[in-house]
Amino acid sequence: MSLLLAGLSGCATLGSNESERYRDQIRVAGFRHVGDVLAQLGAAHAYFVGGADVDVLGAVSGPELALQADDRDLSVGIFQRIASGYGRTDETGKCHVTVERITGDTTAQFLASYGDLTKAEETGLTDGTMVGVKAGVICEAQADR
Repeated sequence: MSLLLAGLSGCATLGSNESERYRDQIRVAGFRHVGDVLAQLGAAHAYFVGGADVDVLGAVSGPELALQADDRDLSVGIFQRIASGYGRTDETGKCHVTVERITGDTTAQFLASYGDLTKAEETGLTDGTMVGVKAGVICEAQADR
């Protein structure tokens, strides 16, 4: 356990880290990238907006990324976890990735805090024809510097 915690705390450095570099390579087909944030303990999140009818699990891609649908209900507020798994690059090493659908009355306001939404996106998020997606990344260890 101490090895894992050391790796996580090691990611919490200022500037670009492995989690951010891996996050920057995640794509969600059919969705527009809205913004990014570096969260606690070096986790990096990317936010996307797109059609509610898209199979999000099938649309998410990243280097050597293998996601599995999450059967457990891990919903918290407007976030509904739909998948988790691992990806890797030589530069970042192994990274844990979670994918969450963002829905609810405050989704447009939440996503707008990370980037500009178009009027159509705001309307779609409000009427349920669009959803947000959050890809969260935390890499196990920092690359040699």
